Amino acid sequence: MKARPFLVFGLFLLMMGTQLAPAQDAVEQPPVPMPQDRVADSFLIYTQLMPELDAVDRRLPHDLWFVQDATINAVDAGQPCFTLPDKEHQKGAVYGLNPHTGVKVPEEYKEAFKEIFADFDSHCHEHWRLDAGHWKLRSPVQLLTPAEQLDFQASRGVGPNAGQKIDPRYKKSYAMFAFSPVYFNHDHTVALVYTTLWCGEFCGQGKWAAFTRTAKDWIPLQINATLWVS
Repeated sequence: MKARPFLVFGLFLLMMGTQLAPAQDAVEQPPVPMPQDRVADSFLIYTQLMPELDAVDRRLPHDLWFVQDATINAVDAGQPCFTLPDKEHQKGAVYGLNPHTGVKVPEEYKEAFKEIFADFDSHCHEHWRLDAGHWKLRSPVQLLTPAEQLDFQASRGVGPNAGQKIDPRYKKSYAMFAFSPVYFNHDHTVALVYTTLWCGEFCGQGKWAAFTRTAKDWIPLQINATLWVS
């Protein structure tokens, strides 16, 4: 299948409406355990995404992998899961972080993605707790609580704790990773996930990534989807 390049929005995407900033009157759901029937496949996919992002520069420190301890959402608690393209954009490229508008589905996977989008619509506001023991990586994963995430940001000179004494462990990895729930088709043969890394005030990226299952593993599926880089 011919690869379809990602569409890059750059820093401007970070300023688009409320898709990246929670609505003031919205209340996020607290994290709950990940449904058991999703655990094995989800962590196989999360594991695949870590080395891919590490390849940015293997000289960067990664004695530890820092990951947010619960899944994130591509749409905030005040936004609907299902949305249709607006008239201004519906004939153009993919846009925004909602996968209904931010992911262009490969023709041969349309039926699978109908089921994936339905799965997204059922779970897009949920936060699931992650388990560091499910990753199989050369360097150990350390899950960061919300308070520790602020400390990691402070280690990069950002956030309310900036300027305070820095825990030396935060020098052991260059970035903090985060993942949405993995959204599947009914047979768990095709999957879609939103993933980010953050390494400083103007250092980070986020994207939708798709995978298809083979007899042995999950492999990347090339899609045209929203990608932001700062």
